Amino acid sequence: MRKGRRSFNNNLLFILLIILIFYASGNAAERKKPTSLNELQDPKSPFYVPCPYPKTRNEIIEDLKYAIKLRFSPSIHMENGRFVGDYSSARDKILLELLKTDSAIHVAEIDKIANRTSDFPDEYFLLIIIRNKEGQVMARRALNANGSDSGGQTAPPDGFLKSRKSKAEALKYFSAVTNISEVKKMERIFTLSNLAPYPFAPAWEFVALDNSKYYLDFNYRIYQLKKEMNGKQSKFLYPDSGKYKAGKNEMVIYDSLNEKTLFLKKLN
Repeated sequence: MRKGRRSFNNNLLFILLIILIFYASGNAAERKKPTSLNELQDPKSPFYVPCPYPKTRNEIIEDLKYAIKLRFSPSIHMENGRFVGDYSSARDKILLELLKTDSAIHVAEIDKIANRTSDFPDEYFLLIIIRNKEGQVMARRALNANGSDSGGQTAPPDGFLKSRKSKAEALKYFSAVTNISEVKKMERIFTLSNLAPYPFAPAWEFVALDNSKYYLDFNYRIYQLKKEMNGKQSKFLYPDSGKYKAGKNEMVIYDSLNEKTLFLKKLN
Protein backbone atom coordinates (compact mmCIF):
# COMPACT_ATOMS: atom_id res chain seq x y z
CA MET A 1 0.00 0.00 0.00
CA ARG A 2 2.79 2.41 0.93
CA LYS A 3 4.66 1.57 -2.27
CA GLY A 4 1.54 2.31 -4.35
CA ARG A 5 0.99 5.61 -2.51
CA ARG A 6 4.64 6.62 -2.98
CA SER A 7 4.37 5.83 -6.71
CA PHE A 8 1.18 7.91 -6.93
CA ASN A 9 2.84 10.87 -5.16
CA ASN A 10 5.87 10.70 -7.46
CA ASN A 11 3.64 10.65 -10.51
CA LEU A 12 1.67 13.62 -9.15
CA LEU A 13 4.86 15.59 -8.52
CA PHE A 14 6.05 14.80 -12.05
CA ILE A 15 2.76 16.05 -13.54
CA LEU A 16 2.91 19.24 -11.46
CA LEU A 17 6.50 19.83 -12.59
CA ILE A 18 5.47 19.46 -16.25
CA ILE A 19 2.62 21.96 -15.70
CA LEU A 20 4.97 24.46 -14.07
CA ILE A 21 7.51 24.15 -16.89
CA PHE A 22 4.76 24.61 -19.48
CA TYR A 23 3.42 27.68 -17.66
CA ALA A 24 6.87 29.22 -17.29
CA SER A 25 7.69 28.72 -20.95
CA GLY A 26 4.35 30.19 -22.00
CA ASN A 27 4.60 33.20 -19.72
CA ALA A 28 6.88 35.06 -22.14
CA ALA A 29 5.54 36.05 -25.53
CA GLU A 30 7.24 34.88 -28.69
CA ARG A 31 8.64 37.48 -31.05
CA LYS A 32 7.18 37.92 -34.49
CA LYS A 33 8.61 35.61 -37.12
CA PRO A 34 11.61 37.21 -38.87
CA THR A 35 11.92 37.66 -42.61
CA SER A 36 13.60 34.65 -44.19
CA LEU A 37 17.20 34.90 -45.33
CA ASN A 38 16.13 33.92 -48.85
CA GLU A 39 13.82 36.95 -49.04
CA LEU A 40 16.54 39.25 -47.69
CA GLN A 41 19.01 38.01 -50.30
CA ASP A 42 16.66 38.00 -53.31
CA PRO A 43 16.97 41.30 -55.29
CA LYS A 44 13.41 40.79 -56.56
CA SER A 45 12.01 40.54 -53.03
CA PRO A 46 10.45 43.63 -51.38
CA PHE A 47 12.53 42.73 -48.30
CA TYR A 48 15.90 42.68 -50.07
CA VAL A 49 18.91 44.27 -48.36
CA PRO A 50 22.51 44.31 -49.66
CA CYS A 51 23.97 42.86 -46.43
CA PRO A 52 21.50 40.74 -44.43
CA TYR A 53 22.23 41.00 -40.70
CA PRO A 54 25.18 43.37 -41.13
CA LYS A 55 28.05 42.98 -38.68
CA THR A 56 30.76 45.38 -39.82
CA ARG A 57 30.62 49.16 -40.08
CA ASN A 58 30.90 48.99 -43.88
CA GLU A 59 28.02 46.49 -44.13
CA ILE A 60 25.80 48.64 -41.88
CA ILE A 61 26.52 51.78 -43.92
CA GLU A 62 25.83 49.91 -47.17
CA ASP A 63 22.40 48.84 -45.88
CA LEU A 64 21.75 52.38 -44.62
CA LYS A 65 22.55 53.87 -48.03
CA TYR A 66 20.28 51.36 -49.72
CA ALA A 67 17.43 52.27 -47.35
CA ILE A 68 17.96 55.98 -48.10
CA LYS A 69 17.94 55.34 -51.85
CA LEU A 70 14.65 53.45 -51.59
CA ARG A 71 12.94 56.07 -49.46
CA PHE A 72 14.28 59.30 -50.94
CA SER A 73 14.66 58.68 -54.66
CA PRO A 74 13.50 61.50 -57.01
CA SER A 75 9.86 60.39 -57.40
CA ILE A 76 7.35 58.05 -55.80
CA HIS A 77 6.86 54.78 -57.66
CA MET A 78 6.31 51.09 -57.10
CA GLU A 79 9.43 48.99 -56.77
CA ASN A 80 9.47 45.32 -55.77
CA GLY A 81 5.91 45.57 -54.53
CA ARG A 82 6.28 48.68 -52.34
CA PHE A 83 6.11 52.45 -52.71
CA VAL A 84 9.47 54.19 -52.73
CA GLY A 85 10.55 57.70 -53.57
CA ASP A 86 10.64 61.33 -52.48
CA TYR A 87 8.06 62.47 -49.96
CA SER A 88 8.36 66.20 -50.72
CA SER A 89 10.28 66.95 -47.55
CA ALA A 90 13.24 69.27 -48.02
CA ARG A 91 14.94 67.99 -44.87
CA ASP A 92 15.04 64.46 -46.26
CA LYS A 93 17.46 65.62 -48.93
CA ILE A 94 20.11 65.99 -46.23
CA LEU A 95 20.33 62.22 -46.08
CA LEU A 96 21.14 62.09 -49.77
CA GLU A 97 24.38 63.92 -48.97
CA LEU A 98 25.50 60.79 -47.19
CA LEU A 99 25.60 59.02 -50.54
CA LYS A 100 28.26 61.37 -51.88
CA THR A 101 31.82 60.17 -51.38
CA ASP A 102 33.11 63.70 -50.76
CA SER A 103 30.31 64.68 -48.36
CA ALA A 104 31.06 66.42 -45.09
CA ILE A 105 28.11 64.53 -43.60
CA HIS A 106 29.18 61.18 -42.22
CA VAL A 107 28.16 58.27 -39.98
CA ALA A 108 29.61 59.16 -36.61
CA GLU A 109 28.21 56.48 -34.28
CA ILE A 110 26.59 53.06 -34.49
CA ASP A 111 25.05 51.49 -31.41
CA LYS A 112 22.92 48.44 -30.62
CA ILE A 113 19.48 49.03 -29.10
CA ALA A 114 17.95 46.14 -27.16
CA ASN A 115 14.45 45.24 -28.36
CA ARG A 116 12.09 44.83 -25.38
CA THR A 117 8.92 44.15 -27.37
CA SER A 118 7.55 41.04 -29.03
CA ASP A 119 6.19 43.09 -31.94
CA PHE A 120 9.54 43.11 -33.72
CA PRO A 121 11.35 39.87 -34.56
CA ASP A 122 14.97 40.54 -33.66
CA GLU A 123 16.72 41.05 -30.33
CA TYR A 124 18.20 44.41 -31.29
CA PHE A 125 18.15 47.42 -33.63
CA LEU A 126 21.06 49.43 -34.95
CA LEU A 127 21.02 53.14 -34.08
CA ILE A 128 23.03 55.27 -36.51
CA ILE A 129 23.99 58.88 -35.76
CA ILE A 130 24.89 61.09 -38.74
CA ARG A 131 26.87 64.28 -38.10
CA ASN A 132 28.32 67.13 -40.14
CA LYS A 133 31.97 68.20 -40.03
CA GLU A 134 31.24 70.48 -37.03
CA GLY A 135 29.97 67.48 -35.08
CA GLN A 136 26.33 68.57 -35.13
CA VAL A 137 23.70 65.82 -35.43
CA MET A 138 22.06 65.90 -38.86
CA ALA A 139 20.06 62.67 -38.59
CA ARG A 140 19.29 59.62 -36.50
CA ARG A 141 18.40 56.46 -38.38
CA ALA A 142 17.54 52.98 -37.17
CA LEU A 143 17.96 49.69 -38.97
CA ASN A 144 16.40 46.40 -37.99
CA ALA A 145 18.95 43.73 -37.10
CA ASN A 146 18.43 42.24 -40.56
CA GLY A 147 19.57 45.51 -42.17
CA SER A 148 16.19 46.88 -43.29
CA ASP A 149 15.02 50.42 -42.55
CA SER A 150 13.27 51.13 -39.24
CA GLY A 151 12.71 54.88 -39.50
CA GLY A 152 14.53 57.94 -38.29
CA GLN A 153 14.65 61.67 -37.69
CA THR A 154 16.31 64.27 -39.90
CA ALA A 155 17.30 67.87 -39.13
CA PRO A 156 15.74 70.74 -41.11
CA PRO A 157 17.88 72.09 -44.00
CA ASP A 158 19.01 75.10 -41.94
CA GLY A 159 19.44 73.38 -38.58
CA PHE A 160 20.47 70.27 -36.71
CA LEU A 161 19.15 67.89 -34.06
CA LYS A 162 19.87 68.03 -30.36
CA SER A 163 22.68 65.69 -29.30
CA ARG A 164 21.66 62.93 -26.91
CA LYS A 165 23.71 61.76 -23.97
CA SER A 166 26.51 59.27 -24.47
CA LYS A 167 26.88 56.35 -22.08
CA ALA A 168 29.29 58.28 -19.84
CA GLU A 169 27.10 61.40 -19.90
CA ALA A 170 23.94 59.38 -19.20
CA LEU A 171 25.56 57.69 -16.18
CA LYS A 172 26.78 61.04 -14.83
CA TYR A 173 23.32 62.57 -15.22
CA PHE A 174 21.67 59.51 -13.63
CA SER A 175 24.06 59.67 -10.65
CA ALA A 176 23.38 63.38 -10.12
CA VAL A 177 19.61 62.76 -9.91
CA THR A 178 19.57 59.52 -7.92
CA ASN A 179 22.80 59.79 -5.87
CA ILE A 180 23.67 56.30 -7.13
CA SER A 181 27.29 56.32 -8.28
CA GLU A 182 27.65 52.69 -9.41
CA VAL A 183 25.46 50.47 -11.55
CA LYS A 184 25.60 46.77 -12.35
CA LYS A 185 24.43 47.23 -15.94
CA MET A 186 23.19 49.88 -18.35
CA GLU A 187 22.01 49.63 -21.94
CA ARG A 188 19.85 51.42 -24.49
CA ILE A 189 16.42 49.88 -24.98
CA PHE A 190 13.34 50.22 -27.21
CA THR A 191 9.96 49.55 -25.55
CA LEU A 192 7.35 50.80 -28.06
CA SER A 193 5.88 53.00 -25.32
CA ASN A 194 6.14 56.59 -24.12
CA LEU A 195 9.40 55.62 -22.44
CA ALA A 196 11.09 54.73 -25.73
CA PRO A 197 8.61 55.15 -28.60
CA TYR A 198 10.95 54.54 -31.55
CA PRO A 199 14.17 52.58 -32.14
CA PHE A 200 15.86 55.88 -33.06
CA ALA A 201 14.62 57.42 -29.77
CA PRO A 202 15.65 54.80 -27.19
CA ALA A 203 15.86 55.03 -23.41
CA TRP A 204 18.74 54.12 -21.10
CA GLU A 205 18.07 51.35 -18.58
CA PHE A 206 20.15 51.26 -15.39
CA VAL A 207 20.36 48.25 -13.07
CA ALA A 208 21.73 49.31 -9.67
CA LEU A 209 23.86 47.10 -7.44
CA ASP A 210 20.74 46.19 -5.42
CA ASN A 211 19.00 45.15 -8.71
CA SER A 212 16.61 48.10 -8.64
CA LYS A 213 15.89 49.48 -12.12
CA TYR A 214 15.83 53.04 -13.45
CA TYR A 215 15.25 54.57 -16.87
CA LEU A 216 16.41 57.74 -18.61
CA ASP A 217 14.06 58.62 -21.46
CA PHE A 218 14.70 60.59 -24.64
CA ASN A 219 13.74 63.87 -22.91
CA TYR A 220 16.09 63.37 -19.93
CA ARG A 221 13.39 62.30 -17.48
CA ILE A 222 14.45 59.63 -15.02
CA TYR A 223 12.03 56.98 -13.79
CA GLN A 224 12.33 54.26 -11.17
CA LEU A 225 10.59 50.90 -11.57
CA LYS A 226 8.32 50.59 -8.54
CA LYS A 227 6.16 47.57 -9.32
CA GLU A 228 5.57 44.82 -11.88
CA MET A 229 2.37 42.89 -12.56
CA ASN A 230 2.23 39.70 -14.61
CA GLY A 231 -0.47 39.23 -17.18
CA LYS A 232 -1.03 39.70 -20.89
CA GLN A 233 -2.67 42.94 -22.02
CA SER A 234 -4.72 43.43 -25.16
CA LYS A 235 -3.00 46.73 -26.01
CA PHE A 236 -0.05 48.88 -25.07
CA LEU A 237 -0.40 50.88 -21.89
CA TYR A 238 0.28 54.57 -22.23
CA PRO A 239 -0.02 56.94 -19.27
CA ASP A 240 -3.68 57.86 -19.93
CA SER A 241 -5.06 54.70 -21.52
CA GLY A 242 -5.44 51.02 -20.89
CA LYS A 243 -6.50 49.13 -17.79
CA TYR A 244 -4.18 50.99 -15.41
CA LYS A 245 -4.05 54.76 -15.04
CA ALA A 246 -0.87 56.68 -14.30
CA GLY A 247 -0.66 59.58 -11.86
CA LYS A 248 1.03 62.93 -12.43
CA ASN A 249 4.57 61.67 -11.81
CA GLU A 250 4.06 58.11 -12.98
CA MET A 251 4.24 56.10 -16.18
CA VAL A 252 2.60 52.77 -16.87
CA ILE A 253 3.99 50.72 -19.75
CA TYR A 254 3.50 47.19 -21.01
CA ASP A 255 6.41 44.81 -21.53
CA SER A 256 4.92 42.62 -24.28
CA LEU A 257 8.00 40.42 -24.46
CA ASN A 258 7.63 39.26 -20.84
CA GLU A 259 3.89 40.01 -20.59
CA LYS A 260 4.29 42.35 -17.63
CA THR A 261 2.85 45.74 -16.75
CA LEU A 262 5.53 48.07 -15.38
CA PHE A 263 4.77 50.94 -13.01
CA LEU A 264 7.37 53.71 -13.10
CA LYS A 265 7.80 56.78 -10.86
CA LYS A 266 9.32 59.97 -12.27
CA LEU A 267 12.23 61.26 -10.16
CA ASN A 268 12.96 64.62 -11.82
